[in-house]
Amino acid sequence: MNDSTNVAGAPTSHRPPLLSRGSADFGDGLSAAFELIATPGLFGVAGFFLDRWLGTVPIFTLLFTVLVFGYMVWKFWYLYTEDVNAAAEARRDQNAERAKAEAGLTRRERTRQAS
Repeated sequence: MNDSTNVAGAPTSHRPPLLSRGSADFGDGLSAAFELIATPGLFGVAGFFLDRWLGTVPIFTLLFTVLVFGYMVWKFWYLYTEDVNAAAEARRDQNAERAKAEAGLTRRERTRQAS
């Protein structure tokens, strides 16, 4: 198993799970916050100029801003749940390996005691 596939062989993201990286994620959080504000803002400005060019009320400004902001919230929610699920799967795998190791140790101890 390499870094780009999981236990089942399915491709995974190249970035480690969000919950396991510690405080080094400050930059990632800051860039995500900037992206959450800047992207809808840019689309809002584009909508403003489109409204101005067409001579309409701020329909496109509001429409672009709300749609892009909704998409950004959905995207961050999806990525967060993906990271949480990856961290939970990694914990399950670690617990399964630990249980296998403990079961093997117990079997060996029983064999030694029977001899």
